[in-house]
Amino acid sequence: MRTYWHKKKRTLFRTYLLFFILLFILVISYNAVRGMYATYKESSEVRGGLEEEYAVLLEKQHRLKGELALLETPRGEEEEIRDRFRVARPEEHMAIIVIEEEKQNSASVIESVKKPWWSIFTSWFSGS
Repeated sequence: MRTYWHKKKRTLFRTYLLFFILLFILVISYNAVRGMYATYKESSEVRGGLEEEYAVLLEKQHRLKGELALLETPRGEEEEIRDRFRVARPEEHMAIIVIEEEKQNSASVIESVKKPWWSIFTSWFSGS
């Protein structure tokens, strides 16, 4: 009888030992899979952002190639010089148009500069 219980104990011990080993392997595997999934998700988000940035850069490249092709012609070169430096040929005249709103804004800036520093305190009491 003693040998039977001894064998059963040994079998039961092996079963529990195998169960805990498998449970340990399962927990380690779960943590590894969870870490890989987090890395995958982060990589997917970064990839999406990079794809958008790549599309914007491709669009910019096409636009710049078009501008470069225009600048390689004498007419395009002349237009760019006229736009950037606001120059005209000797027989041409150039007119610069100033918008009225800009004049009003600059006038209010000049008025605020002309006021003395104590006008800040007097405006509190006078209500203006």
